[in-house]
Amino acid sequence: MEVTPIAANVAATTANKEDVKLRKACQGFEAMLVQQMLSAMRQTVEKSDVFGSREKEDVFQGMLDQQMADDLASKGSMAIAGILYAQLSKINDKETGSGQGKG
Repeated sequence: MEVTPIAANVAATTANKEDVKLRKACQGFEAMLVQQMLSAMRQTVEKSDVFGSREKEDVFQGMLDQQMADDLASKGSMAIAGILYAQLSKINDKETGSGQGKG
């Protein structure tokens, strides 16, 4: 049985927390990009006022786009977060000198 020093366990836990934070930040960035893309795509579609004011529909559509963007980012459908994470974790490893990068 191998006994690891407490400092090593603390460092590993801290690195793991930082890794989780970085992954979440990358997913959030991907979601933001996808939401912007969906919003830009919706602006290209001609709107009709057949049923009157569209204010409520526009609000709902924005919320739907945000939820879709979050879902796509969490599933890794566009792979932007994975690529960004791989690059940022390499930079982080070089700066900290830990050499524990996964990408």
